Amino acid sequence: MKREGFTYYDPKKRAIKRAVIAVIALALIVTSVVLIMKYRKEKAKEQNATEWFLKQGKYLDNLMLYSQNMDNITSLYLSGEIALTDFVVHLRELKGEINLMRADYDGYLKEHPVILGSETAATKIGNEAVVGLMDTYREMVDMLDKYKTDKETLAYNYIAYSQVITDYLSSYIAARYSVYDQLGVKVTPLPYKATDGVAEKSSN
Repeated sequence: MKREGFTYYDPKKRAIKRAVIAVIALALIVTSVVLIMKYRKEKAKEQNATEWFLKQGKYLDNLMLYSQNMDNITSLYLSGEIALTDFVVHLRELKGEINLMRADYDGYLKEHPVILGSETAATKIGNEAVVGLMDTYREMVDMLDKYKTDKETLAYNYIAYSQVITDYLSSYIAARYSVYDQLGVKVTPLPYKATDGVAEKSSN
């Protein structure tokens, strides 16, 4: 007979409650550990802006080779040494190359984000210059395709874009000197320069 105001002690219910609480506590602990490990792993992948800037040299070398290839193909087409059909094939290849280059760049940066607050004025300018070069080359390929049947307009726009490339390259070179100076490292001259707005191998 149940007495009012009196709660019977049920060992089974108490055991179940304890088990549920233990499971929840364990789940919280596991979740916390996983989050902490994930955070530490992400932090380990981070890089400061100077480290990232120093890695830009690889991308810049590829961009300069790309620039030479684009310049040669465009010059041959404008001079009539290659036909329109060949030019279109080369443009398709150029578009694929620059898209792959940018995808690799973005993918690496996503895996190794730059630590917030680590940028200096020089690293910011230098890193943005490399991105600016990539974007400009992508725009140039689209422009070459758009005006492929109008050589006069194509040549005019090519010169204009080449000046933009020269400006970005100059910004990168200036930033490079500044960053190396801050690190106390002697700067070795780059094996290329900007001539008439188009990056070319230096003869020096």
